[in-house]
Amino acid sequence: MCKTVISRGGATAKNYTMSALNNHLLYKHPDEHKSFAADKKASLAAKSDKSVPTTGPAQPTLAEFAAKKRKWAIDSPEAGKIHQAI
Repeated sequence: MCKTVISRGGATAKNYTMSALNNHLLYKHPDEHKSFAADKKASLAAKSDKSVPTTGPAQPTLAEFAAKKRKWAIDSPEAGKIHQAI
């Protein structure tokens, strides 16, 4: 916008911040800062309004968890499938 070089802070990427840029916008470009702040607020509101996604792995029920931890008898069909696969 104004071609001013703004420091990002720390010596490594892990320590970089946006504080200097935010302050520059606030004091030198107040109209753009207001627009940026409004966009950021709208973005955060949109993220918080999203419901829990319906896709992806779901947490197993207690019964499903217990069934996975159950030990099979050596002659059970489930144990036979595992033995055959090995």
